[in-house]
Amino acid sequence: MRSLLVWFAIASLVFGGVAFEAGRRAEREYRAALGALGDHGRLALSIRSYRRGWLRSEAVTWVGPSALPDGAERTVRLVLHHRIDHGPFPLSLLTSGRFDGRPVLAYVVTVPTIEIEDAEEIAEVPIPVSLEALFTRSQGATLRIVALPDAAGFDDPELAGDWTSIRAETRVAYDGSQAAGEIEVPRIGFAGELGAFQLEGLRADFDLRRAPGAAALLTGRSRLGLGRLAFGEGAGAFSLRDLRIEQSSQLSRGAWSLGASGSFGRLTGGAPISDGGELLLRLDGIAVEPLAELQQAARRLELEGPAGEAATPVWLSAAGALWPRLMAAGPELEISRLRIATPDGELRMTFRAGIDPSDRARLANPLTTLPALEVDLELSLPEALLERWLARPRPVPTLGAAGGPWTNPAEAASRHVEAWLEHGYLARNRDRYVTSVRIRRGIARLNGRLVSIESL
Repeated sequence: MRSLLVWFAIASLVFGGVAFEAGRRAEREYRAALGALGDHGRLALSIRSYRRGWLRSEAVTWVGPSALPDGAERTVRLVLHHRIDHGPFPLSLLTSGRFDGRPVLAYVVTVPTIEIEDAEEIAEVPIPVSLEALFTRSQGATLRIVALPDAAGFDDPELAGDWTSIRAETRVAYDGSQAAGEIEVPRIGFAGELGAFQLEGLRADFDLRRAPGAAALLTGRSRLGLGRLAFGEGAGAFSLRDLRIEQSSQLSRGAWSLGASGSFGRLTGGAPISDGGELLLRLDGIAVEPLAELQQAARRLELEGPAGEAATPVWLSAAGALWPRLMAAGPELEISRLRIATPDGELRMTFRAGIDPSDRARLANPLTTLPALEVDLELSLPEALLERWLARPRPVPTLGAAGGPWTNPAEAASRHVEAWLEHGYLARNRDRYVTSVRIRRGIARLNGRLVSIESL
């Protein structure tokens, strides 16, 4: 019996020591992650509190202003309440149904709320979902969004959604080398004094990996679908319907390529902007190794200097040295379909620009590469669309300002179009304006006529 107690005491000390160290590491990683996100400047992130215990810690994160901005009557922030159960075997994980037998660093459950602050009070609006995060000791993390047990009965006069149907799961590597996941949000909306927001039919899935040696390039696939997005009211309202985006990227023989397609339905911004559009795009021949070297040179320049204008010649020198290798794979961008329906008619375009790498002597520097540049452009747009765009209102010069008397925008637009038609920059095809550009071996043709590249 005494031996059993001794072994139990030893096991408890070991388990407690591992849990304590896991708690220290979890806090360190938490603070480092928030610091890295904050350094990008896209989100205002701050730690409101962090209380670390032996087996469990609690933390609160603010996303948004940490105080009422000067002169503002009201501000809104997202508040994340974290419960962090330390590894290696958190009791909450053992009873969650997600435990697979392997020790973990931490199991974190985050409950979000919205705080609305004014000069008199801070009001809290709960969100009936939670974020569950499972952090392994070395491989990475898995994050899930699930509805709270009482989500079905959640009732708020301003915040509404299909809470019990929201699903999301994401798996990420700690070093950022890969990420995969699925997201489904049937409906969520807000309507109140702060404005209105509606999101419906969001579906996304992705499986992405970092291209070896190039942090900025990913390989894999992703899909995004959105039934409706709307915010604002009245004349300033914005609405987008039926957005679809798909992309697939891969690495082959040291070069990265991407294929992407997208489409959208009706787009309004107070008034109708478009009845839909679609895009089909291809990008090939991005040489990964020299691009990675260029990224490393940029990082060294940022860390070691020089700064400001003095950095420009250093950057140009590094880019120039890598230029032949960057061009050797024959980079090429093709938009095989661009179509946008507007109230004035449909805009259509195809475009291709690429480098012919067959003559390596031309790839020495940007100037010698110009004869290797190939461009094809076909553009067709309604007369009414171009003329309305050219005739859009412009500021009226003040009395005595240089530039001569102000001209009616519609008259100026008409003169522009007539001049372009006369010089061959545009051609008429029934009720549409069309133009085409073709460049080969340093020779440019505009609507079939030879022109200098400098004039384009």
